[in-house]
Amino acid sequence: VGPLAGLVVVMASFIMGEDASTPALFAAAGALVAVCAGFGYVQGMLVTQLKLPAIVVTLSSFIGLQGVSLLLRPRPAGTISDAVSTFFGTPLLGVPAGMVLALVAVVVFEVVLFRRQAGRKLRAVGSNPAASLRLGVDAGRVTRIAFLMSGAFAGVAGLMLAGQIGIGSGTTGVDFSLMSITAVVLGGVSVAGGRGSAISVLFGAALVQATTSASSFLNTDSSWQYTVVGAITLIGACLFSLARSQTGAAKPAHG
Repeated sequence: VGPLAGLVVVMASFIMGEDASTPALFAAAGALVAVCAGFGYVQGMLVTQLKLPAIVVTLSSFIGLQGVSLLLRPRPAGTISDAVSTFFGTPLLGVPAGMVLALVAVVVFEVVLFRRQAGRKLRAVGSNPAASLRLGVDAGRVTRIAFLMSGAFAGVAGLMLAGQIGIGSGTTGVDFSLMSITAVVLGGVSVAGGRGSAISVLFGAALVQATTSASSFLNTDSSWQYTVVGAITLIGACLFSLARSQTGAAKPAHG
């Protein structure tokens, strides 16, 4: 998701310049999100049709997307229209529109995950794909849709990032892959799938952001930032693993 969002920034520097009209900006934004969604769907196809491990698909995509970004923008160039940052920064009831969009997405996903059939299917496939098939759930289709939505939201995040950066850079977005993993781990999400909450991930992301922002206030080197984030990820994973093992041990045995 990091390099994909970074590629959106690079592409935006070509098609969302200062001279672009408002309709052209909206069309370009829609096209970029569609491309990211399509890329996510292709990843899902590789996982479900070719039976490739998801980690292999995403890791190779990470490297490939980063290479494309560097080919297109070996050096920072291409000013992105200020209208992008203005759009996401416009206050709605005192809160930037980008934050409102993120909060709405969190609430919608939380409701869908726990109160809608689509969410139950998603969690079932994440918990046990084979068992979900026996229950009549098309695990391959659910997986492809999950990858498609992941790509689409990475596209939206890339547009937000483009508004903040304001210029095309081939190295933008690389760090966000680590941050995304850290956010979900701290949110108590099982990396094996089937367990997690959108609201808890929001709090995990807030903690990651607070941690990374603290280095500038403390005047510390950026290496400490990565060290702390990595340590927090490891500690969080260990704590949740221990909590789950204790919960399992506490369940009474059935005869």
